[in-house]
Amino acid sequence: MRIIKEGNKHLGVEVEVICRQCQSELGVKKSDGRIIYDYRDGDYVEVQCPVCSRDITISIKKFDR
Repeated sequence: MRIIKEGNKHLGVEVEVICRQCQSELGVKKSDGRIIYDYRDGDYVEVQCPVCSRDITISIKKFDR
């Protein structure tokens, strides 16, 4: 077998988070938000809660399982 084009295996990983504002439980994929590159504190994904519109930040390391 040979690989013609390798896909991204981490694209479908879903992480469960809880919004601190409204306490909604959310299942978030990396592709749902935007990646923020921060060399000091580490990269993270920022998503917006669909219930209360608060920004939620998730460490990008949580998506690398």
